[in-house]
Amino acid sequence: MADQTFTSGQVLTAAQMTTLQQDIGLTWIATTTYTGSTAASVTASLLNCFSSSFSNYKVIISHYGSASTTFAFQMVSGSGVDAGANYFGYGLAYNAGVTDIGGAATVSQRCGGHSSTSTILCETVIDIANPNVAARTQANIHAFDANGPAVLLLGTQVATSTQYTGIQIIPASGSITGTMRVYGYRNS
Repeated sequence: MADQTFTSGQVLTAAQMTTLQQDIGLTWIATTTYTGSTAASVTASLLNCFSSSFSNYKVIISHYGSASTTFAFQMVSGSGVDAGANYFGYGLAYNAGVTDIGGAATVSQRCGGHSSTSTILCETVIDIANPNVAARTQANIHAFDANGPAVLLLGTQVATSTQYTGIQIIPASGSITGTMRVYGYRNS
């Protein structure tokens, strides 16, 4: 996308406005709203949101929970959900004290928590690098549980060379309700 220069008083065309919006840096790709997603019945997923159009993505998850618990993500490809022991994550959790957390060779990656208070919105932001490239996918996770309060900061990787096309989230227990949005970072 080429940089554009405009003059004072110039009227912009629809095509110029579209290009200008794409040049901002983040492009909205997809949104899903889910209600009552549980570990047994995953409904919080976005399929076909990762492609070769972007190298890096931002996933924003806004959610409420029915039980005080954590939740995790799993990557999805054309072959299905990657539930293999391919997730490696390390970082810190803070809730009235700092806890060193991490896991090697797990079947999903912890990415947040939520309380059993259905009126308190919790947020998780995941920056994902190269999910649709035949190389290891890496991510940085920042989550905030307003009821805790608790903060989660993690770096993670999925140790496969799978080209992923989607993502799903699953609670450890109870159910989650909310919205997941995916944006692509401009490549240049």
